[in-house]
Amino acid sequence: MKRISIINEKGGVGKTTTVVNLACGLAQKGMKVLVVDLDPQANTTSVLLKQNKALTLNVLDELIDEFDHSTQDISDARNILSNYLRKRPFNSDISDVLEKPQIVEEAVVDIEKHLNDEKYHNMFIIPSSHRLTDADMKLKIAMKKADERLRIALDIIKDKYDVVLIDNSPFTNALTFNSINACYEDGDLILIPTKIEQGGLEGLDKTISTLFAWLEMGYIEYDFKILLTMVNRNSIDTKCVEVLQHLFKERCMKNVIRYQAKPVTEASLKKEVLINTSNSNVAQDYQNVVDELYDIL
Repeated sequence: MKRISIINEKGGVGKTTTVVNLACGLAQKGMKVLVVDLDPQANTTSVLLKQNKALTLNVLDELIDEFDHSTQDISDARNILSNYLRKRPFNSDISDVLEKPQIVEEAVVDIEKHLNDEKYHNMFIIPSSHRLTDADMKLKIAMKKADERLRIALDIIKDKYDVVLIDNSPFTNALTFNSINACYEDGDLILIPTKIEQGGLEGLDKTISTLFAWLEMGYIEYDFKILLTMVNRNSIDTKCVEVLQHLFKERCMKNVIRYQAKPVTEASLKKEVLINTSNSNVAQDYQNVVDELYDIL
């Protein structure tokens, strides 16, 4: 089982979009894919398990109608929005797995069966929830082998899946170190989505510094690659791609993801995956990255 952790210490660089598209693409190539959502915001869980309704015109009209039939004060507005966004709980999620790695199989959700949708064949997920914030604190304070809990859990099921994709929050914490430490075998990979902007480059620098610090502590050995995302077709972005590919050479994925806001936004609102539903350039870019990654694996 190959393990790929998608990390960048900067939000808004396309981590969740990258995770869900790579998961679908690799599954379509016949690989049995497990996604681990290690972000308390649970965006990957929300997309892959469609935890709330797609944000369509009809749904928006329903929200207005619900508000118009209420007392129309601010508490009603908040409750209506909260009820729409509220995610269905699972019996077990990743926070339970970190606490008790031996229950990992109980926490896995078969996405195809959950959605009754064959487009998600060969795809599985250990979902996240807001409870993961508490798990981070517990890891820091009370748990033995606090930075190895995910590694222990994945070792239990390593013969059941071909590849594991781990989504991460943009904050370095005990969860991040669990994610890095899980990628300890030959062929495992840290993938760093990087947006071509000052903040994105700062996130890349901080992430690589964190990885180097972890290596120096002697815990593990792993490979990392940089995936350039949201690349505009202008001279600055083109030159920046050239510079990063020159500096990091084979550490950069050959394919880059173009900036194309409309299909990405539409897919997000509809809880869909680009390579499943879109003929856009950015969907093709992700398919090219899937092909490149498949060859690496």
